[in-house]
Parts: sequence; structure tokens; C-alpha cells
Amino acid sequence: MLFSLIQGGITALMSLGLGFVAEAFSSQTMFLFFVVVPYLLNAVYWFLFYRVYPKDVARQEERTAQVAAGTF
Repeated sequence: MLFSLIQGGITALMSLGLGFVAEAFSSQTMFLFFVVVPYLLNAVYWFLFYRVYPKDVARQEERTAQVAAGTF
């Protein structure tokens, strides 16, 4: 879900300037902007996401244990 949401959002925002970009640059540059750049930005997003993931997993396990014990 996150992958498609982030990449789709980036592509949608970049599509707003499609006419200007198409007139100003070549088709190779268009390919760069609409395929490569969103994937690279998404990769950066996922890298940052995985830095906080272990803490989120630990917190969720703690909450699950509290729910099972009836203390949450």
C-alpha cells in the first residue's frame, strides 16, 4: 500500500507539469522524471521507514501482550 501510495502521489504531482516538461525536454528526460525519479524517491522513503520499523514492531508486540492480558 505505501509503495503505490507514495509513488502514485509523486507521479500525480509530476503529471501536473507534464505539458511544460514535454515541450522543454526530450523523451529520455521524460522517462527519467516519470519512472526513475519516483522509484528513487520511493526507495529513500522505504529506507527511512525501515530505520524506525524495529521500534514500531517492539511497541506493537508490547500492546498485543497488554491486550492479551486485559491491561490495555
